[in-house]
Amino acid sequence: MTTAYGEDVGAGISCDGNKIAYASGRFHVGEPWDLEIFAMNFTDSPGQEVQISNNSTYLDSGVAISREGKIIAWHTGPNTPYKHGEYITIANISDINHITYTIIDTPEWDQYPTLSYDGKKVCFSQHTGGGNLGVLVANTDGTGLTQIPGAYGQGVISGDGSKVAVLWNEGDWEFSIYEVATGNLVFRTDNNVDDWFGSINYYANIIAYTRGGEIYTYDLQTMQEAKLTDDVYEDWYPRLDEDGDTIVFVSIGRDGPDSEIFVMTLTGTAATIDVDPDTLNLRGQGQWITAYIELPKGYNAGDINASTIMLNDTVPVGPTPIAIGDYDNDTIPDLMVKFDRAEVISYIRSNVNMTELIEKRFMTITLTINGKLNDETPFQGNDTIKIILPKESMPHGRQFPT
Repeated sequence: MTTAYGEDVGAGISCDGNKIAYASGRFHVGEPWDLEIFAMNFTDSPGQEVQISNNSTYLDSGVAISREGKIIAWHTGPNTPYKHGEYITIANISDINHITYTIIDTPEWDQYPTLSYDGKKVCFSQHTGGGNLGVLVANTDGTGLTQIPGAYGQGVISGDGSKVAVLWNEGDWEFSIYEVATGNLVFRTDNNVDDWFGSINYYANIIAYTRGGEIYTYDLQTMQEAKLTDDVYEDWYPRLDEDGDTIVFVSIGRDGPDSEIFVMTLTGTAATIDVDPDTLNLRGQGQWITAYIELPKGYNAGDINASTIMLNDTVPVGPTPIAIGDYDNDTIPDLMVKFDRAEVISYIRSNVNMTELIEKRFMTITLTINGKLNDETPFQGNDTIKIILPKESMPHGRQFPT
């Protein structure tokens, strides 16, 4: 999208997918702190850039863009040896030929703006004495500047502008949720482990975060925490869609040694799934594949309607007896079910790159199990297993061709 010489960084995209905003160092190549803000409507006029900031400012970065791409916010700093953001600039680009600007400048350093979806509210962090980051919210016309009491860290405002999530550190990373209108604290983590805040959805009722390399969500309405991934892979930086039922995240090692982007769709209650075996031989023998389904706190595994359970929306649960137990010994009951091994293998063979599998002999695959409780509440969860395809052997060491 950009081809100018110099670094273009920190892009944000409007929710309608039509506009991007970003910082560029094209005017001062070799001076990484001297940046300007640009916008591009790449649907109607791809490649046509509009410069939003002017060359009299310095360190224009930390770009945020509203849902329809009409409001852009960033922090701006002076040309000093400290190289920090000092005040917040907000541009209304509804009419690209008559851009209007609002400056929010407090007595302290102001950085890291985020916008509500409609672009009417901005949240930003303010450096205070002692190295703390206060959290402030204002209308984007500059009125209604308010500091969230007791909030110190980097804040992110929800899409509807009703709540702010704040990431903070007092020996380990935690986050808190505050109501914008009242300043009331409505939720916080404080558990002596790192909770890396990732995202808050539009309606400010679902929070996504990482703990111990796994993805979690917390529902502020039901007050339930759900662990969405539970495996040996490192999962980070979850981002929620508007409703909070789809998450995009970065996973390291899930599909090879490097990091890749994954999307997870949630329907109903998030369940913890453990598929056995962890390594499935596609040429092995056996009748069943076993899965253990554990529901979050407040739900009972005994209320699962077993007849509704499906694996990857394709393989139905087997007719074998089911059992309630505690397979992982975590004091939370789980439901054991079984799936026909041949049907699962047939599904896998039809949905993986067999050429790659034949060449590598192994890969990983994510299996999703969903179903309903007796009261029709849906649940869903997944587990990632390893699949292997060993070479077929003949007597005396001879091999069948693959």
